[in-house]
Amino acid sequence: MVVMTILGWAQSAMGGDEVVRCTGTVVDTKDRPIAGANVVAFEMLSDGLAGNIVLEKAGELVTGDDGAFSVAVQARPATGTRFMGGYVVASKDGFALGWEVWDMREDLKATLALGEPATAEGAVVDEGGEPIVGAHVRANLLRTGKTAEGKEKREWLPGLALPGWLENRTDSQGRFAFGHLPREALVDYLITATGRATTYTTELEQDAQARASRSRTGAPFLLPREGRISGRILDPDTDAGVAGARFAVVPTFSGLFYYRFVCTADANGTFTVGGLIAGKHVVRGEGLPRTDVEVRSGETTRITIRANQAWHGRILFQDGEPAVVKPAPWPDAATAIFLTEGAQTPGEKIGQLDDEGYFSVYLSQEQYQRLQSEKAWFHLLIPDRYDSAQKGNIYKLRTVFAVDLLSRDKATAGIARVVGPEREPTSLLDRPLPPFDQLGLAGLNERAAGKTVLLCFLDMQQRPSRNCLRQLAARAQELQAQGVVIAAVQASKVDQAELDRWMREAGITFPIGAIPGEADKTRFAWGVQSLPWLILAGKDHVVKGEGFGLDELGKRMEKDR
Repeated sequence: MVVMTILGWAQSAMGGDEVVRCTGTVVDTKDRPIAGANVVAFEMLSDGLAGNIVLEKAGELVTGDDGAFSVAVQARPATGTRFMGGYVVASKDGFALGWEVWDMREDLKATLALGEPATAEGAVVDEGGEPIVGAHVRANLLRTGKTAEGKEKREWLPGLALPGWLENRTDSQGRFAFGHLPREALVDYLITATGRATTYTTELEQDAQARASRSRTGAPFLLPREGRISGRILDPDTDAGVAGARFAVVPTFSGLFYYRFVCTADANGTFTVGGLIAGKHVVRGEGLPRTDVEVRSGETTRITIRANQAWHGRILFQDGEPAVVKPAPWPDAATAIFLTEGAQTPGEKIGQLDDEGYFSVYLSQEQYQRLQSEKAWFHLLIPDRYDSAQKGNIYKLRTVFAVDLLSRDKATAGIARVVGPEREPTSLLDRPLPPFDQLGLAGLNERAAGKTVLLCFLDMQQRPSRNCLRQLAARAQELQAQGVVIAAVQASKVDQAELDRWMREAGITFPIGAIPGEADKTRFAWGVQSLPWLILAGKDHVVKGEGFGLDELGKRMEKDR
């Protein structure tokens, strides 16, 4: 078996280190293993602006004599990121390609069967029936299968997965051909050519059987002349061109992402977008008003877009801290802000808060007036936690009216306060200890280097904490003889003189630190859920146990040896 381990994400979007696997075998039609098959895992991502897709390779391997493979990836979230799904694709010369759809949230067992290859061919012509030479053609595959419950399911494979096999150019006769195709798959083509409208053949004929027949037999596909949008983006205050403005051009008549384009204005704010199919399109982008454009075949539509004005605000939690959850419950988690009108919930995303709680929004004069008259408002989605049952990221929704909040000058931005989410501390198990300097334990870094560490978070004003510390003091000599460095941390505010006096009376010989600053945040960062709270870390200072009783300490230490 060949094993492929992919650790592309430093930390899972679940907020932990959960790993999921796709395991299986590549076989032929007689269930015989295929050696030398190329197996590639992909994740499908949104481009984040136009809504188009990209495939990123997560890993690659070649099967051995048993045809077996195993792919391991960090578990992907159900919501809250650009991730849209995953694929495992197998290929080998002489066989049709095979694939399996994988959500990368749960383990999957798959048999990738590579059958006898089929071919599909076609031709690309203009309005006069003349061949179009050099047109780029990408084949996308669709098949119908059965779920484990026997229900019908349709599975799509974009040609981006295997450009060597699923992309081609038309020859001098305008013809193209593809091999290596599964016989049971339907084939649709994305066709582009200079001066021609981008065309996806699935919209030419909606009947699946006709589409399958046409894709196999080589009937010609017509590419109409392209429509173009040309224009300039202007600064709202100076009327100068906005250099490098990024925006999307999206059709309103089709949900297919292949007709969506991401564009960038030049240094003068000018741009030209070609390859458009006739119909109404929307130009949209951060800082730009929605602009509807009617595109006509063979014509250039000229527009001028005046960018929206930038406004600034700040949002804090009720304790005065920025409305940003730290530590983040999953990688790249951020408080997102939405502009909301009418029944929209949460509305149109317009930005996110920075680490200090500031945000910038770009508003037309009409949008600003609606906000000020309370006919529109802001919704916040605040990251809360990962829900393992729903396999998705959970947010808290908060509403903020914009009266007196927004300012053109960030330095004079108004402040709104919202209730923060209630969160449980994140476990430190199998993670490195945070820095000791958060605990007021001067010199502990040097003393603990290369040694097992036992920390006790406590509140000496509470009886359970005092009892735990006395028991720990009784075993201190024994533990220190085993190379264990012991330290305690007073985790709530207390008079230092009173703490020192109690240590002397209790015979405490190991150091006790006191958390400087905000104790709640430090307890959260160290995963402390109650007091007293024990944390055991190995010689590498990776946490091996937390929240256990002293009676379990011996067993915990045995596991670390």
